[in-house]
This record gives sequence, C-alpha cells and structure tokens, in this order.
Amino acid sequence: FENRAFGIFLTVITLSLPFSCGLLAPDFDFESASAGFVDLVTGSRFVAVTCADITLISILAAVLVGEDSKCRGWEDKSALLTVGSILFPVLGPC
Repeated sequence: FENRAFGIFLTVITLSLPFSCGLLAPDFDFESASAGFVDLVTGSRFVAVTCADITLISILAAVLVGEDSKCRGWEDKSALLTVGSILFPVLGPC
C-alpha cells in the first residue's frame, strides 16, 4: 500500500467525501443533520460507543504521530504534525 499512486488515490477519495455526501450542497440543513445525529447517538449505545472510539483513536493517532516525529529528530515539525493530524484525521498531514 505504500506507493505514490495509492496515496494520491486515497487523497482524492478523501477530498471528495464532503462533495459526494452533500455536505457542501447549497440546500444542506446543518441544524437538522446535527439534530438527527444527536438523536442517533442518544438512541443507540452502539453509535455512542463508536463515536467515542473513533474520537479517542483519532486523538491517540495524532499524539503518536507527534511522538514519532520527535523520535526521528523532527522536533521543529512535531507540533505541526500533531495539530495537522488532529484537524484532518482522515487525510492526515500530507
């Protein structure tokens, strides 16, 4: 999985997600979508645990990226890579 073409493919797919799911559509109603998400989280333990799990794993992965960059001697890039990994957990700090 570690070749440039696969990385480009994953980046393109990731960047297309907001467009393909309608998040950036002009008639997207964020309030009703967030209310539906809250109803789903409060109504299902599985959804609540999954959301907490994804959040914790994303934060842990971002912290580990920062620690790994320190071990590689990139102390000056460590904070930037950690913040980039937290803000863009799917895409990562390309």
